Amino acid sequence: MRSRGGISVGVVAVVIMATVAVVRVPIAAQDAPRCDGRVATIVGTAGDDVLFGTEGDDVIVGGGGNDVIRAFGGNDHLCGDNGRDRLFGGRGDDTLLGGKKNDILKGDQGRDHLLGNQGRDRLIGGGGRDILEGGSGFPDRLVGKGGVDTCTDPQVQTFVESCELPPPTTVPPAPESARYRVTLVLEWSPTTHPTTLPPGWHTSPAVLAAHATAGQMVPIGTIASPGIESMAEIGQTSLLLNELAADQTVGGVDTGRRVDGTGTDVLEVDTTQGTPLLSLVTMLAPSPDWFTGVADVPVFENGAWLERLEMDVTPWDAGTDSGTDFTSGNVDTQPRGVISGPVNPSYMAAATEGRFGYVVIERIV
Repeated sequence: MRSRGGISVGVVAVVIMATVAVVRVPIAAQDAPRCDGRVATIVGTAGDDVLFGTEGDDVIVGGGGNDVIRAFGGNDHLCGDNGRDRLFGGRGDDTLLGGKKNDILKGDQGRDHLLGNQGRDRLIGGGGRDILEGGSGFPDRLVGKGGVDTCTDPQVQTFVESCELPPPTTVPPAPESARYRVTLVLEWSPTTHPTTLPPGWHTSPAVLAAHATAGQMVPIGTIASPGIESMAEIGQTSLLLNELAADQTVGGVDTGRRVDGTGTDVLEVDTTQGTPLLSLVTMLAPSPDWFTGVADVPVFENGAWLERLEMDVTPWDAGTDSGTDFTSGNVDTQPRGVISGPVNPSYMAAATEGRFGYVVIERIV
């Protein structure tokens, strides 16, 4: 697929006002806009223009409005811009390129090349053997007419009438396994939490795991495991790591380091199509049983591996300690509560005052 060519800066002729007549004002060639890599000979204004080509080979660029651009004789290049443009080929072999919005491109007598762009474009072939090429933005509508036209569309949109479809491409299956780097970025600080930050604030070493089903590591709405309780109350990870190691449906596991206030922690984990979910937890310390992280993030969906994702961490209450604020002493919860979001007013105030951080999940293999 050829490049959409884009529009750069300036033109050899400028349309002074929106009209069916073209007024040419020479300007420096280095300042001229370009269409499909060629210096423009006619360019529209910021308003709604009606632009006509000549009997020669023209390069026409619309301006910022909703323009109508018509080629005439010659082999012309027409480019839309920021408006909802309508581009019409002429008698030659023309190239029509859509702009940033929903455009209409129509071929005519020659062998025309119509290329959509960012909007929902409508491409209509003319009397010759044309090429209709959908854009990379929203799905376009491609309509072959007259001669036998060839239609391609990266969005796999419907082809109608006399389009000649290219042979289907075979997408190789995704690899069975992948490796991910998860960067935990902590933003818990006097700047983000000026009224709720406890003295000596820090987070415990994070635990990252790949697993098969939702809720294996952070079972929201159920009683916390001893491993989650130990991590959330005292920042100890050994029990949680033992629980994960004993679960045959858990894949790779990694542990991080303590972070004092703001800072980052980088963890890596191997996962497979059978263990496509990632979860990460770390204690918010000091606190009764409050922790944060992400849970059940899918990295393999619809036959493809996730390449990159950035998301805020979620605050949780383990439901195992009834302390009322960050520095409360140990108050064992009986009967046991369940893992939930913040329920204590002090914790709710901190979670509302600012986010505790975010994670960046990146596929590295």
